[in-house]
Amino acid sequence: MTTPVSKNLITPVKNDATWSSWDSYSQTNLHARIAPLSSQDNEEALFLKIDRPENYARWNTRIHGLTPGGTYEFSVLQKITGTDFISTLHAPIILGWHDAENAETPLQRDYVDKSTPLADGWVRRFREINIPSTAVSVGIALGLRGAAGVEIIWRDPQLHEVASCPPRKVRIATTRIHPPEFATVEGNTQAMAEMFDLVGKEKPDIVLFSENLVDRHVRQPLAKNAQPIPGPLTDMLSEKARFYRTYVVTTLHEVDDKGLFYNTAVLIDRQGNLLGKYRKVHLTMTELEDGIIPGNDYPVFDTDFGRIGILICWDNWFPETARTLSLQGAEILLLPIAGDGVPGHWDAISKARALDNSIYLVTSATETDNPSCIINPAGETVGEATGTFGYVVKEVDMNQEWHLRWLSVGAAAGEAKSLYREERRPDTYQILRQE
Repeated sequence: MTTPVSKNLITPVKNDATWSSWDSYSQTNLHARIAPLSSQDNEEALFLKIDRPENYARWNTRIHGLTPGGTYEFSVLQKITGTDFISTLHAPIILGWHDAENAETPLQRDYVDKSTPLADGWVRRFREINIPSTAVSVGIALGLRGAAGVEIIWRDPQLHEVASCPPRKVRIATTRIHPPEFATVEGNTQAMAEMFDLVGKEKPDIVLFSENLVDRHVRQPLAKNAQPIPGPLTDMLSEKARFYRTYVVTTLHEVDDKGLFYNTAVLIDRQGNLLGKYRKVHLTMTELEDGIIPGNDYPVFDTDFGRIGILICWDNWFPETARTLSLQGAEILLLPIAGDGVPGHWDAISKARALDNSIYLVTSATETDNPSCIINPAGETVGEATGTFGYVVKEVDMNQEWHLRWLSVGAAAGEAKSLYREERRPDTYQILRQE
């Protein structure tokens, strides 16, 4: 929790006009009350219940006197009775930021999308937000929808001005190496080492190499090209990562101790340690025919600059993969890829994965005309490496917020990242699990 620089701007809940109830069916099926939590408790709380699943109800209040452009943390304690499970989709908490001139039309609307379980069924819902530069008030809506018979209780709502988050700068490097048509594993490994020496001087936080670059264009069977992990390639990368104090990701054809083959991405940390690996889930026909075994999960990895997820080439053509990683909290997706033989695919697919998850996507390609790219959460390419031996390094701020107008929220700015998560309808996606 961020240390507040102001007192709680929300007065304690009490049975007065500070909070007002609202519902989409004009109070016909709404049970809203302000009452103590128990006969022995003087603290009052907000209770809300609806009879019809199609109803949407909420408690509303408005807080004035905010510092324009300041940073605020909202929190409230929440408890649900009447069911064992309810998602944030059914209990939306929305903050609408207003200026003085357009007091009824919000400048920006944000979901409170973080939570921490507490004792006795209580959950702390919270979020820290940099508010718009002209905002002077906030409308707070504690909602319930699509959950008939459920009663929800909120208590101890708090709004504090807090110190602004400093930028969280990350230097991302991606590379593009196109080996000669008759390459060797040793030659490709040396090319990667030479590229690492060039990129390392730029002091990156993470370096990405393309898919299976170590045996790209090596004309010999998979059994001769595959390496164990750890092995010669990861040993070289570990040494360079330790020397340049950077993380590095690439993929290789892995052979395990049972003699099975995988297309495996490795993540090596700044100390040269193997932090984790990801085995490609979506294999092409040709990979399956070569005897490569698919992976079965999508791990995320915590680094000292943020949480990352990894996809490999064909994985990226399945939107569920990137969404799975983003739902697990990945802030950057790394995509080592060979290349895309269809020119119209690459630009659209890569930008779509960044845009529809509001996440950074970093690609490293080696074949065809596909550049290696750094794409921001707005789907914009901010860095590009082309040619047969090139790289690009870009510094990004992981604390930057990304808002768009008319994105679900009406005539206001909305944040894609939280909107895409909070307004999903997984109860309607059953077909995605069918064989």
